[in-house]
Amino acid sequence: MYQTNPNKLCSRCGSTLPLDKFRRVYKDQEKRHCECNVCYRESYRRRQLIKRQRFSGRTLNAISNARTLEEAERLIRALLNTFGGLQGFVTSWYENFTDPEMPNSYRGKSLLAMARLTELTSQGRDRLTPTVDQMTDDQLSLQKDQFEERVLRNLVESGRLEPMLQRIRESN
Repeated sequence: MYQTNPNKLCSRCGSTLPLDKFRRVYKDQEKRHCECNVCYRESYRRRQLIKRQRFSGRTLNAISNARTLEEAERLIRALLNTFGGLQGFVTSWYENFTDPEMPNSYRGKSLLAMARLTELTSQGRDRLTPTVDQMTDDQLSLQKDQFEERVLRNLVESGRLEPMLQRIRESN
């Protein structure tokens, strides 16, 4: 019934490894999963990243449709909780925003959500700048460029850009 060979072939990477390098199916049984621990961790991290990206995309879309500042604040709190705080969200957002494989719809959702937050927080004050729906394409593009410059400048000044770039280089 059980294999006498103490090694197993990983279905993902094709490596033959000792049985203790594979997760158990159940704690009290000897049956093991078909992926080695390293491959499982890699696929788990990828699934979690996709899950967070979907959640952040939906939340950013909801923020851009928020009718009140309170509703937007509730959505932002949920977003920050998912990413473990502001730094986690900004790091993930920046990596997604600059990732060439990320669809442009994510970038658009991000910009619309930030523009809507700006609009919601400035309600009741005299508006010197037009709202998002009043801006021309050139004005929106300029706002986006200025925002990217501020984010990049803050990352450089805080010393967080170099570790991010290092992680991206290591992952490729």
